[in-house]
Amino acid sequence: MTAVSLKVVIAEDDPATAEYLKKIIEEVPDVEVVSIAGNGKEAIRQVEIHQPDVVFLDIDMPEMNGVEAAQELAEMRPGLYFVFATAYPDYTLEASGKLCLQVNHITLFCTQVTGFS
Repeated sequence: MTAVSLKVVIAEDDPATAEYLKKIIEEVPDVEVVSIAGNGKEAIRQVEIHQPDVVFLDIDMPEMNGVEAAQELAEMRPGLYFVFATAYPDYTLEASGKLCLQVNHITLFCTQVTGFS
């Protein structure tokens, strides 16, 4: 059995998209999705519990969006990495991220949040 070297939390309000991301992420060796959250507030709780290395965040979610969750998580866990995933390219500037990948209408932005103005 291989040890997991990278733990991931997914925050996505659409269950089918969350499962799709999980499937893709877990195809990478030594990576494990430790939790899936349906909104930003739940993502924060799951990060506290599971202490992941990376959080995949949908930007547009109910209760608390991905950018707001990332702001709070960045204060709690400096050094935590974020991948913003969205089906809406209009959120590019809000995520302040660097384009990593586009897969089937899902745009992924990778960034390490060090502070928001």
